[in-house]
Amino acid sequence: MSSILKYKPLVDWPFLIFLVGITSVKLQVKIIILILYLLLLALRKIRLVNIKSNPTKFYLFMPIVGSLSAAVVGSYQINEYWLGNVIGILIWIMCAFSFVLISTAVNNVEKNKIENTILVFFIINWIICIIQIAKMIIASRTIFPYWYTELSSIYGVSSGDHLHGIFQDNSTVNAAISMISVFYFLLLKKYKFSIISILVCLLCTSNLTVFILLFLLALAFCIMKLQRAKILLLGTICFVMYIVISPENFMYIKRVFNKVNKEENAVSSISNADLITQKENYPDSLITNNATVSNSKFALYSLSQIATQSCKSGQGKFPMHKILNDFTGPIFANLGSNSVYLKDRVPEDTNALRTVMGKWYGVPYNLLPLNIAPRTGKLLYLQQTLSLFKSGYIPCLVGVGIGNFSSKMAIKMTGFKLQGQYPDRFRYISRQYFENAFYVHMYFWAKSIPTRSIINYPGSVYCQIGGEYGIIGLCAFFFLYIGYFIKRAWVTDKRKLVLIVALLLMFFFDYWFEMMTLTVFFELFMLLDLKPKNKQEPI
Repeated sequence: MSSILKYKPLVDWPFLIFLVGITSVKLQVKIIILILYLLLLALRKIRLVNIKSNPTKFYLFMPIVGSLSAAVVGSYQINEYWLGNVIGILIWIMCAFSFVLISTAVNNVEKNKIENTILVFFIINWIICIIQIAKMIIASRTIFPYWYTELSSIYGVSSGDHLHGIFQDNSTVNAAISMISVFYFLLLKKYKFSIISILVCLLCTSNLTVFILLFLLALAFCIMKLQRAKILLLGTICFVMYIVISPENFMYIKRVFNKVNKEENAVSSISNADLITQKENYPDSLITNNATVSNSKFALYSLSQIATQSCKSGQGKFPMHKILNDFTGPIFANLGSNSVYLKDRVPEDTNALRTVMGKWYGVPYNLLPLNIAPRTGKLLYLQQTLSLFKSGYIPCLVGVGIGNFSSKMAIKMTGFKLQGQYPDRFRYISRQYFENAFYVHMYFWAKSIPTRSIINYPGSVYCQIGGEYGIIGLCAFFFLYIGYFIKRAWVTDKRKLVLIVALLLMFFFDYWFEMMTLTVFFELFMLLDLKPKNKQEPI
């Protein structure tokens, strides 16, 4: 607390509150803080900047494309779709306002004051992380929960999942923002804070984030020649602390690398007799009595074909309500809105989910694509997106609309409470989502707790934009958004290219635009002048 009070005279407290609110997991909080900060700027008669900048244009262009494509595929003919569509549009508009407000703050507040405000934000986050670790120590009754092994897998290698920090979202958010803050402090030559950020990132036990961090440190080593000694020290600290904090992660990584061989062996162990026996319980299955293992395996890759056969009802109408009710049933009915990773679910729920998946996808769970194919859920998700592009000119150009392919909004509209509360009367799932990313989402939840890896989670900005907004959306993203920051970094500070690479890599692993967390700090760091003792350049 004394660390925070030290910076009290040099902190922009309204902007600090804005950062805390805009990165909150609650959508309502984000809306309120945007309105309040906008009103504050109006009262102070501060003129907004960057209203016509390319990132703002990108944010406002996306809901237009998403709405038009939703109209083309007929989503507006379904009454339940309207609420989700409005929320999806609102989120894009909020992203635009957030960028404008951050730009305005950077343009009107002293550089030193902005830097102190950011530092206080991270100090608060670090304090909250310490409190959360203390709670884990008390709950697990062990000195260091990361070394603790128990059957429920709540702690041990999964301890980092409890480290939500100030964001109160899943720990990946904390890890990702801590990771880019390592380079923010590195650019400012505040190395002790970089070390603390590395520690928080490692404590979140997000292996992919750690690998990205090590890669970016290697990249920074090549770019920042004058800071190579410090960067080498940071990389060494990161690697050593990674081993010390969670040695079980090495065993986990080994299991991941062996996944392909194990699954290939599993495929070869499935006999025709097994397929015929399973077929009796799944009459809609694509498996035939004469199918060989290789042929059935090939057929199961076409998940859309499987789902389409299994969903035939009446005159071909998509049975949306029946699907939602069956998957809700005993599985998600009592799930709390804050239970992001289902860490508190019992094995019976996993088995129930597998049974429902077998029913709706026409084949038993153990014969579904990801269980017999040597690939991860993330890779299948990418292949699903590419298949959507090949399905027609319209899906390729403009996608299938907001919340219709894969996004936080698509998950939220199912009403499973995996992304907070949602009114039951507006529960919705599209055929495109059900036949593609929904399967990968359910596969992720149906796995045992220790094996719920991010490599099996379908979240990805690229696939989300490609699937819901098409090639036009992807072009807008790269030219209007990423292009803007590349040009700015190239002119003002080439060291910031590391931050852009960090964002591009992290965009493979979640729906970051909808979350409004990582992108908020990325935009803030890119707009700030991070050259020590230099005069700030205008935006």
